[in-house]
Amino acid sequence: MDKNYSMFKIKLKTGFFKKESYLLILGEQEMILKEEIKNMSEEFRIKKSFLQSVTISGENPLNIEIITEKDIFSGEFINEKELVEAAVQLNLFCGEILYFH
Repeated sequence: MDKNYSMFKIKLKTGFFKKESYLLILGEQEMILKEEIKNMSEEFRIKKSFLQSVTISGENPLNIEIITEKDIFSGEFINEKELVEAAVQLNLFCGEILYFH
C-alpha cells in the first residue's frame, strides 16, 4: 500500500439485504475496499485507471457507488465526522469522475 493514503469506514452492500463493514482506502494509484473483520479479510483492489465513476448521494447515511470496468460497488459511509474529509479526498483521487447527487 502507498505511504500516503486516506481511510474511511463504510458499509458495503454484499448481498440483497446484507451490508458488511469495510474500509475504503485511497492510495496514490488504487482504491482498496477491505473487509474490517480480520479473520475473513476480503478485499477488492481497484486501479485508478479502471474507475469509470464514483457517485456520492443522499444524506444520513451518505451513499457511495463505485463503478469500474467490471463491477459496481454500493455502500454508505458510517462515520458522519469523516464525510467532509472523505469528499475532499475522493475529489482529489477521482477528479472529473466524481459526482455528487
